[in-house]
Amino acid sequence: MCGIFGVYSFNQKPLTIEKGIFLELAKANYPRGPRGFGSLALSTTQGTQPYYCSTMNTYPFSKWIDSLGEYIDKYKAYAYLGHCRAPTGGTHEFLHPHVLPDTGGANWSGRYSFFAHNGLMLDFQALSKLSGLMVNDIDTVHIHQYLLHGIHPISIEDKLSYLAKIPGSFFFWWFTTINYKLRIGRCQGTVYYNISDYFVFSSVKTDLTPHLMNDGDLYTIGIDGALEVTHFEAYNPLL
Repeated sequence: MCGIFGVYSFNQKPLTIEKGIFLELAKANYPRGPRGFGSLALSTTQGTQPYYCSTMNTYPFSKWIDSLGEYIDKYKAYAYLGHCRAPTGGTHEFLHPHVLPDTGGANWSGRYSFFAHNGLMLDFQALSKLSGLMVNDIDTVHIHQYLLHGIHPISIEDKLSYLAKIPGSFFFWWFTTINYKLRIGRCQGTVYYNISDYFVFSSVKTDLTPHLMNDGDLYTIGIDGALEVTHFEAYNPLL
């Protein structure tokens, strides 16, 4: 069991007082993933390069929260995306968000893709032939690699529909610097959200995130702050 959470300012102004939103979401999700924490800060104050931070939880919870607060003050970002981990596979040191070069084609230009996944896929090794990745024991790696570099010339929604047919469940956030889009999706997991001046989401239902995302929904926020909601087939083998 893990947790994903985040807050995105649609006007892309740095979050100041509202940093409390992210801290509250981190506290709510922390029990779901006490083994480690990863986060991504999206900032325009120092250009468009996102800032990535990953820390192991090897100290008391209170110190972890303090360090997160210092991190938020440092980057003055317009979005903070977080993940806390209770691994179902892989080594203890493997932390989310998972990072891959985002080639955008044949040539790598220093762009990256960041992905955090919550859930459990039982036959994810089947993706290795479609993603060009060697088989390993971490489902997140296979999912990320397939979404980013899968050989099927199909839409993201089609790829998610294919993933949904693999036994298990997943929900995720995904940010790539090739187009600076943030995507949040759900398939048979739980993601709660709220939309106001911010898009706020969390694996745990809170006062800040009272609405359950529909199964098969994909929320995409572009670099201009525009929100688009599309849908993929959330396959249910019991139906």
